[in-house]
Amino acid sequence: MARPSLLNITSWARLEQFSLQILTEGLRLLEMRKTLPRQEDPLNFRLHACCRKAKHDLVKAGQGFPCTLMYEGNNQPMAYDHQRAARLGKRPDFQVSLHDDQAEDWKWSELFFTIECKRLGAPMPATWMLNENYVLNGINRFCDNQWGYARGVPNGAMVGYMQSMDPATIFAEVNGHGVTSGHGPIPPAAPTWVAQDVTQFNPHRLNRPFAPNPFTLHHLWVDLRHRNFVRVNLRKKKKKK
Repeated sequence: MARPSLLNITSWARLEQFSLQILTEGLRLLEMRKTLPRQEDPLNFRLHACCRKAKHDLVKAGQGFPCTLMYEGNNQPMAYDHQRAARLGKRPDFQVSLHDDQAEDWKWSELFFTIECKRLGAPMPATWMLNENYVLNGINRFCDNQWGYARGVPNGAMVGYMQSMDPATIFAEVNGHGVTSGHGPIPPAAPTWVAQDVTQFNPHRLNRPFAPNPFTLHHLWVDLRHRNFVRVNLRKKKKKK
């Protein structure tokens, strides 16, 4: 028998909605920058600053609530974890965390909305397939026991940085790799693509081997194809395990 959900649905829905709002406004601030780093890690670092500003402005305007935007923090233990699991050593790009003092059950007083970001477009370098990577090292991490992104909660989000190629071609390639990995296709955006802005797709339902299942993944793609990209010299960094 499946474990009954103790998740505070009302609090989670608020966190989900506000996390997507922070991401949307943060991506719009990122898109306004004329020059951007080409690589994923420095792009994420700049997005984190943009999202922090967006969150601050939204809360001040009365459109959100205080929460914490974590950058590359490890997956956090669930209350029902009895020992350390492999997924606790994995680091999603961002997590939005909320402490809910009004939760009926202490086990769900700490909530985490998980976000993973990937580049999209033509291979860069020629052997690094960005659109395939979006699935293999992005979507799949929400469905793999070893990675366990967003385990125990009903949804999470993926960010796509569109750097080149026609959006429809990117979309078709991502869905092709998704189907190969056993996922249903991402539903199209409604009503259409948004040039030089953020496109949010309709919710993407995924099946995974842990609860809750099915799982909903939100996809937000920002059109950066018109921006100037520069390569950044990176300090050596520990790879995600």
